Amino acid sequence: MRDGNTVGCVEALAGDGGGSASWYTSSMTISNRSVPNMFMIEKDSVNSGGGDNMLICIDPGHGGPDPGAVGKDGTRESDITLDISLQLEKHLKAMGHKVVMTRRSDVDVYPGLDDTKELQARCDVANKAGANLFVSVHCDSFSDAAVSGPRIFYYPGSKVGQATAIKLGESIRVVTGKVSTYADASKYVLKNTAMPALLIECGFMSNAVDLALLCEPSYRDKLALSIAYGIGG
Repeated sequence: MRDGNTVGCVEALAGDGGGSASWYTSSMTISNRSVPNMFMIEKDSVNSGGGDNMLICIDPGHGGPDPGAVGKDGTRESDITLDISLQLEKHLKAMGHKVVMTRRSDVDVYPGLDDTKELQARCDVANKAGANLFVSVHCDSFSDAAVSGPRIFYYPGSKVGQATAIKLGESIRVVTGKVSTYADASKYVLKNTAMPALLIECGFMSNAVDLALLCEPSYRDKLALSIAYGIGG
């Protein structure tokens, strides 16, 4: 951050390719690596997103008897989404936001096997808490193993949802290199929450490269940090 301060940078996301990710502020010095990749935040843009002290509901997809997508190596979507979500919670709290989680362990939010009630129970957590933003974290799967990369969904007509999705996509792209953003009225949690909502597919577990990345703890943390900046910066 020494040189960043001179150009108006007050915070930065560092993803230096060495298996680590860090959030730097003006009181900290940067990595001594020869090529640290820093995503800097200018002073004028720090509060241009959702603002300080938001209450954000994080929904780790699936859980309990529903593992979600399962990779060829047996990796379960529900485990990946929970880890990313817990890392995301940590980063958002460090940024000054409040967080409510729909689950913190490998459990159903609604006891039983009714999918609709399970999804509604997740929406209810956010609605009852009066959250400012709902973020559901998932991993994707597809019959064509060549399809890859994160995808972000928001509810059609939600101007805040669309703007947040675009900003989030820009942040995630720093880590993943690509991301796609879509309006989608079919996803239950997007249309049954009382606040702007996003659903993030962090990658395709049916794609060998995506799966290998999602199984890497340092990558999941970098991804969580990019999501935190995208929705809370």
